[in-house]
Amino acid sequence: MLRIVNQRWLLTMLTITFLVFSCDDEPEPGDVVASFQLQKDPADYAKVTFTNFSLNFKSLSWDFGDGTAAVTEENPVHTYAAEGTYTVKLTATGANGTTAEKTEVVEIVDPQSELKKLTGTTSKTWKLLRDVSTGKFPLVVGNQARTQVYWAFGGATPLGERPCALNDEFIFNIDGSYTYDSKGDVFADAGDFGPWSNEIGSVCVESVDENFVGKNNADLTAWNDGEHEFEYDPDNKKLTVSGLGAFIALQKVATGAEVVTPQESVTYDVVRLVESEVDTLILESLIGTANYWRFVLVHYDNPAQEPPMPVAAPVANFDFAINGSSVTFTNSSSNGETWDWDFGDGAHSTEKDPVHNYTTNNSFTVKLTATNSAGSHTATKIVTIGGAACTPEEAASLNPATGIKFTLDTDNNKAVFGGFGGVAGGRVDNPYIKGINQSCFVNQYHRVNSGCEVWGGAAVGLETAINFGTDKKKFKLKVYAVSKLTDVVLRLEKQAYPNAEPSAERAAAITSLGEWQELTFDFSDITDANTYQNLVIYFDRGTCGEEVFYYFDDLQQVD
Repeated sequence: MLRIVNQRWLLTMLTITFLVFSCDDEPEPGDVVASFQLQKDPADYAKVTFTNFSLNFKSLSWDFGDGTAAVTEENPVHTYAAEGTYTVKLTATGANGTTAEKTEVVEIVDPQSELKKLTGTTSKTWKLLRDVSTGKFPLVVGNQARTQVYWAFGGATPLGERPCALNDEFIFNIDGSYTYDSKGDVFADAGDFGPWSNEIGSVCVESVDENFVGKNNADLTAWNDGEHEFEYDPDNKKLTVSGLGAFIALQKVATGAEVVTPQESVTYDVVRLVESEVDTLILESLIGTANYWRFVLVHYDNPAQEPPMPVAAPVANFDFAINGSSVTFTNSSSNGETWDWDFGDGAHSTEKDPVHNYTTNNSFTVKLTATNSAGSHTATKIVTIGGAACTPEEAASLNPATGIKFTLDTDNNKAVFGGFGGVAGGRVDNPYIKGINQSCFVNQYHRVNSGCEVWGGAAVGLETAINFGTDKKKFKLKVYAVSKLTDVVLRLEKQAYPNAEPSAERAAAITSLGEWQELTFDFSDITDANTYQNLVIYFDRGTCGEEVFYYFDDLQQVD
């Protein structure tokens, strides 16, 4: 009997223990439990659907963690205004006022965030940098070792000299389309280093098809305003524009090379793309294995912050006509607002186109200084009153087979050397008719003191290539130095830039000022046949920042 009682007592105690522990592990019926799941919208990265799985609640309150007001819907849908990491909290309240909470972290990331730095939400317009006060320039070319900058727009060449390049718009759209808008004008990049025809010149011209003519009459019209496409690869930092003529910043820079005609596509390295008060896009193109081009473009969310267009510095120039002792001066300067004439005899004038009477026979150095808010520039020419009569010359020959002879007769301008890199060339009246040169006309070599380049010079093309296997191998050249002695370099090139190589050059020294001197350039050691068809002359090569005048004439082949 005692054993039965003890067994019943033990069974009762086990039952009580089980009930107590069961109550501790499970909520009482009616306890509030907060629970939910979230799902991001595949079509809208910022849109999130929240599904409630709470128990025993009477009301709900959702805090989405972004500062917006709480909502009480059971299964809300919330759209976040910006990317970020947010802590979402759901508070469930029971009928008796008790509460339970559930939190979860949600990350809102735009899969197109890098693309939108380039395009904005729909479209973004980029322009070349106009503010160079920080030491950054819109266009830079240098060596890949980063030890030398050959040229910078905004450095050696003031921004105001190419205003038409600074209003160009490069427009990227979120749908992958790309637009180039020149705003009605374009810089025709000519000379030895540009693709445009030298007849158009390195100047701003209207964006009409007839101004898009390249070397050898190449068709450059695809570089005019146009609609294209682009592809941006942020992982590999590559930006490609495609469609014939598509480019960014500078037409001649293509994928890994400089070109003279429009390309089907161009790929750039993206050095930097950042959104800030002023958005910045820095692109580079490596040219072969030696050089690089860098472009800096900017975008202003507030157009009022865009710097004003730089004012072009004045460039002074003038012509004159002599009638006895009276000289009529015609001002052909650009961008000037005021004028100061120094006639070389102590007299001055501020008129735009003055007439001046000289009282003695002599050669006078006339200077015209043009000024505007961007600075001043001075042009200098020699006016000879009562000078000796000149001697007309025979016609020029640019054919090496019959002997090159660069004379400047009154009816033939084909022997005129054209300047580049801040050098003004061209035919002028011989200001010093004396000594060994009685010619009526000579070539002028005028290096400006602003906007010049260390590689500037004067060049001309021949009718056929020089054959040093049979042609004469020496050249003679008459030169005149006004104020500075220097070396003269005669360079022979295969063709005009960028096909200049192979090349050969010789140098000779000017040893006296104020008189004509004949120099000799000897290429006797060269036996190349039919190689050289472009001639380049440099005075004081490698120097810049000092205005100088030289004159040269009668370049010819001799035995």
